[in-house]
Amino acid sequence: MRSRFGPFLFIVGLSVVLFGGPDHGVNGFTILGAAAWVTPVFNGAALLLSVAASTLLQRSRENRARKAVFRAMQNEAAPSGPIDVR
Repeated sequence: MRSRFGPFLFIVGLSVVLFGGPDHGVNGFTILGAAAWVTPVFNGAALLLSVAASTLLQRSRENRARKAVFRAMQNEAAPSGPIDVR
């Protein structure tokens, strides 16, 4: 399955590598002159966003599956011929 978010995720991944990589004392943020607390805050925010995105995608998949099962159940229960209501 092809991802719809390819270019967007590439930019996100590139920013993580440039600015949020392993803390070896010097990273993209310190090169730009940011304070020492910026890197841990960035890493925490990236973690929160990734967990939130994963949770939302999983819920979306579950909802689609639930709706498909519901539609299948409705199609099975639907009468195949005309309904006699005398």
